[in-house]
Amino acid sequence: MSPKIIHAIAPYVGPSLLFQRQELFLQSIDRADKENVLLLALNLFEWEREKWITEKATRSSLSLGDSRPLAFLLDILNLANAHAQPNDWLLYTNSDCAIAPDFYKQLQKEGGTVVEYMRKDVEGNPSTLEELFSNESKLYSIGLDGIALRAQFFREVKDYIPDFIVGEPHWDTIYSELFRKIIPVRRDTSRLFHPKHDQVWDLAEPSVSGQHNLQLYVGALQSGYGDNTCITKSSNQTDTAVIVVSFGNDPVRVAANSEGIRKQLEQDLYHDYFLVELVGEGLKSAYSSDILDRVKYIPVEGYCSSMDLFQKEALMNIGWRAALARHSYEFFIFPDADIYSESADWFRRIREKLWENPARAVHGYRIASDTKDPHIKYNSLASIYKYDFQTDLFLNPGLCWGLHRSVLEMGNGFNSLCIDCAGDSTFVAEYLNSREISYDPWLYQFRWFSEIERKLPFQAILDGVDIDIIHIHHGDLKERNYNPIRYAIDGFPPILELVNVESNGILTWKDSQCIERRILAHRLEMKTPADVDKIFRKYSYVRFNSPQDYSKECLKKRQIFQPKIKNRISPFVHSSSIGYENNHKNRVTLFNPAKVFRDEFPFSWSDSACSKPGSHCIPLKVDPPSLILEPSGGFNYVAGVITIHPNWTKCNLSPYKHLYLSVLQMGDKAQDVIVSFYSRSEENQDYESKEISLGKLGLKKSELTPFKIPLQEFENGSGFDFQSCRLLKIMGTGMCRVEFRGIYVE
Repeated sequence: MSPKIIHAIAPYVGPSLLFQRQELFLQSIDRADKENVLLLALNLFEWEREKWITEKATRSSLSLGDSRPLAFLLDILNLANAHAQPNDWLLYTNSDCAIAPDFYKQLQKEGGTVVEYMRKDVEGNPSTLEELFSNESKLYSIGLDGIALRAQFFREVKDYIPDFIVGEPHWDTIYSELFRKIIPVRRDTSRLFHPKHDQVWDLAEPSVSGQHNLQLYVGALQSGYGDNTCITKSSNQTDTAVIVVSFGNDPVRVAANSEGIRKQLEQDLYHDYFLVELVGEGLKSAYSSDILDRVKYIPVEGYCSSMDLFQKEALMNIGWRAALARHSYEFFIFPDADIYSESADWFRRIREKLWENPARAVHGYRIASDTKDPHIKYNSLASIYKYDFQTDLFLNPGLCWGLHRSVLEMGNGFNSLCIDCAGDSTFVAEYLNSREISYDPWLYQFRWFSEIERKLPFQAILDGVDIDIIHIHHGDLKERNYNPIRYAIDGFPPILELVNVESNGILTWKDSQCIERRILAHRLEMKTPADVDKIFRKYSYVRFNSPQDYSKECLKKRQIFQPKIKNRISPFVHSSSIGYENNHKNRVTLFNPAKVFRDEFPFSWSDSACSKPGSHCIPLKVDPPSLILEPSGGFNYVAGVITIHPNWTKCNLSPYKHLYLSVLQMGDKAQDVIVSFYSRSEENQDYESKEISLGKLGLKKSELTPFKIPLQEFENGSGFDFQSCRLLKIMGTGMCRVEFRGIYVE
């Protein structure tokens, strides 16, 4: 069954245009396909409707002093969350936007972690759903009117989400920026319909609730929760590709693969799923249309001479290269087709590890268990070597790996010359084994491996996820002893004398009638080396031997791979100190983040401070958060401006009394630090306030000095107006370095 959708709203009661628009919204829900949908209302009024479950709100915007009772968005989502299983959808939409008939069905079909909804503004004052859905409309591209989140994801991040009020601006910008910062997000632009009307709130003169949202918005932006100050045109394309391969048409294995693929498609990460299948000449896919219609299908034509060779790595290379030809994916996940996890966040956890550090090779499970055979159970390499999760299980070097694009390109993908097994072990040997530790040393004893091994100049970093997976049964454990097969291959001539790598990447036998091919056809009989020797004697085949000890060549020192992409830090994981409770209702903060995630402040400008090439943003220091002004290019002063509002709009500072800031000035030639404000008139003319010398107010060199400056000291009677303030200018004179911390007005 598809995940349940819990649609929660905060309905309005009372005669008004909003009430009329809400009625259209409710009618649209009545008409929609609502299979496995639960309807909830957080009641601020005495509202009831058939098929809706209501719960009385315990707070509203009245507690902030607003004259209107408006709901907190987190309260609405928490109500939905209380009724949800981890993989269910929590859905909020504004109650003046009608939904399309297929709204719920499409959400259940698409999958993903977060879906944003943009509305269409409909002309002609529609009064019926028929008019609303058919009248001329235009996309409202600068805002969101709905959001859907997986319950598990919401539970992980809810403590870090600002406590916005609905019916006022800014919640949508921060939600969008915050989620897009760490996961791929879908955006739907065709399933919300809104009767167009005049905007009811004014950004220049926010209400009490609007001011509450504005302060949360500014705090979130200053703390690095977003890079944009408004909703922007964003890619609806994921950054993650899942590559699954299949070769051979054994019906038992195809059935296991089909079950695994269907379950993998239920993962909550928004991803593109590529199925790469080797299909014999004149044959059709072994998979049913219900699978092929849901994936990006890449059929690869096979030949008679390719059917008895192990093609897993060759097909994975075809898959990730074909994916990159379609889109510039950043993250790649390579699960076997016959596995799945009951944890819907499995793929998301793998991607998260790669997002944090692209140099990792993420082994995508902790323990793998078979659906039928209790003896088929494995530990991953990472569970032992990374997390010290000790058991009595054998280690399996395969089943699922996650890699960043840069690592794949560094190693030119996977080694396709493993003609009958050992591809996973080859990957570990080439990408992860080192002189310090060899995670999978067993291939070094074989001559054939020394002949095909690629000596990569760098190694990746082993990591894993604390998630168990299930292997779908398609054969007993006794069929999985690969060492005798490796022993058999070691008796053949060099592999490149036996096979070709075709232009499409597939392996083929050079001689389709060769004895080696006929010997490998007995692979199921190869239980021990003695069995292999017996088969060799049957064909009067003489082993190809070499006296060299290949194990001594295996491990050479190499550097850890260093991708050009910097490690990234999720604010959800590392920002527990950030709180969004409004403890400073009478404060306008210019710069005072609890945590920073960048190396420059985006809401600033300077032409004389040391900053990145091509950038004019003031540099940042992380601990403690500080703005850094330091002269560059021979200047004997340094200056910059920071915005009052992060979107560079005007702010009325006339109700406030003081400017607070702390300053650390360093340098033998340091002279003074000067601050001033800028306002902008209705004619877009900028006016500077009186400049205030911090030296005259007691600035101490090489010592952090706090200041509390009355705003009236900045008045100059020359056009400057605190009612339309935009910028604070900060300047250091002399060859000095100046750090600014905790800048705000109260």
